[in-house]
Formats: sequence, C-alpha cells, structure tokens
Amino acid sequence: MCGLLGQQLKLLFACAHPDLSPKVQVVITLKYVVNLKVEAIAKVLGMTIDGIDKLLLRARQKIRQDKIPFEVPVGYKMQRRAQAVLESIYLLFNEGYNSTQHEELIRKDLLEESLRLGQLLVHHPSTKRSNVFALLALICFNTARNEARLDKEGNILLLEKQDRKLWNRSLIQQGFDYIDQSAEGDMLTAYHIEAAIAAEYVSAASYQATNWKNILHYYDLLYELHPAAIVALNRAVVIAELYGPAEGMNSIENIPDIDSLKNYYRLPAILGELYLKMNEKGKAAGFFLEAARLTGSEAEKKLLTQKINRL
Repeated sequence: MCGLLGQQLKLLFACAHPDLSPKVQVVITLKYVVNLKVEAIAKVLGMTIDGIDKLLLRARQKIRQDKIPFEVPVGYKMQRRAQAVLESIYLLFNEGYNSTQHEELIRKDLLEESLRLGQLLVHHPSTKRSNVFALLALICFNTARNEARLDKEGNILLLEKQDRKLWNRSLIQQGFDYIDQSAEGDMLTAYHIEAAIAAEYVSAASYQATNWKNILHYYDLLYELHPAAIVALNRAVVIAELYGPAEGMNSIENIPDIDSLKNYYRLPAILGELYLKMNEKGKAAGFFLEAARLTGSEAEKKLLTQKINRL
C-alpha cells in the first residue's frame, strides 16, 4: 500500500471508530477526509456552524483521551468499522446527488469525493469487498445522469423528461464493471439491490421501456432486507407506474410506520403526483404546498411551485 493511500485509509477508519457516535463519525469524515469547511458541513447535515464547531472540539478531545488508533483495523474489527465507513460515503453520495441544504441540487464535488473514497477502499486488499463494489456501481449509475437532470435554466428534469443522450455512457459502463465485481461471493446488501435498481433505469432505452416489474422485484427484496418506510414509499411509486395511481396510493396508506415520514418532503410530493394523475387537482396542490414547505432544496421548491402554478 503506497504511503498516501495508506494514510488516507487510516484516517478514514479512524473517523469511523466505534467509540465515536454515528453523527461524530460523519462530521469528522467530512471535515478531515473530505476536507469540507465547517460552513459546508453545517449545510450538508442541516446543523448550525456553532454546533459543528462544538462537535469537532469534543471529537478531538475524545480521540486524544481515548487514544483512538490511527490504523486500518484487522479481523472482526474491520467488518464493523467498514460498515460505518460505507455509511459515511453513502451519506456523502446522497447529499451530492440531491442536496437538501444547498442552493444547488447537484453537488458534483461531493459526488466526486464519494466515488474517490469508494475507489480508495477497493485499492486495499482488506477493504476490497463486494459491498464496496456495489456502492461504487450505485454512485456511477446515478452520477452518470447528472448532465440531464437540470435544464439550461436550472429547472429539475425528472427521469421521464431527461435527454438520455446526455447520460455519461463511460460512467455507466464503469458502473456495470463494478456491479460485476460486486457479484463475487455470497454477500447481498442494500447497496447491491439499490445498484440493481439504478442499473435498470440507466439500461432502459426510454422511460416507457423501463422494466418496472424488475424494479418492483428489487424493491421487494430491499424491503425484506431493510423494512424502512422510505423503501416502502419508493416501492409504492413503482406500483403506481405498473398498476396506476390508485394502487400506488393504497400502498402508501398501508405503510406500517408512515408517521416516520411526516417531515419528509417526498411523501407529500409523491401524494401530490398521484392525486394529480387521478385529476384531483385541489388535493394535489395542497400536497405540493406541503412538500415545498418541508424541503430545504431551492431547486425542489422551484419545481413544486411550478407544479402549483400550472394547477
């Protein structure tokens, strides 16, 4: 392992030490590995600058007091720490792909950094694992669509409206190479399934040609592996594509822990879309207004306002 690669990997794993809380792990990773400024970290996590400063101070004190080692762990310690590292990279990717606390919808700097950190892991024998390749595939497939996700005025273009000629085919191929490597071994993780879903989207010749049945199958697997409300909500969107908005609405109403999404803007945004497809414009407008109130993304607010104005 070369010197710089080794130092970066040691730093990445030190930030993911189990004696540190998950929030602290993420903050110090963004600060010391990604090299984000405190102001940027505050925006990514929806925290105050003062809150980030205090958290960083406490983290440095704990690292010194507990003598947290600067090393790449081995044995059983590796598996636990590697999961925390991947979760930090996944959060970084999500914020880059659809920023919730920034003026720009797409943070290319965060996407590039999430890809770099994932590649850092697969260049070391002890972290070259199938779930890392799966996460890299997911990052590549989604990042490949960046140039088509906004129009010239900065308006969001949803998947149905995107010009697929603008998708980065080289990055898509890289994603398929990673997904092939992720198939080695008998590990199946949420990253594998999410990468498979993303692969279906980028391999379809058109929106109409999207294999929604395959995607629903993958969401069924994902929900079985990780039965979270957000997974069920995304699954309901696919059901609406296959069987109509009423069936999608019924699926949402039957999500067991739907209350956990009451402050998540995508729930009312999706409900608004379903009511719009059922020609219930008054209800649709109400849900779009609620979604606009909940999101911190200026691009999302703009899209929702446009929908309301058209109604």
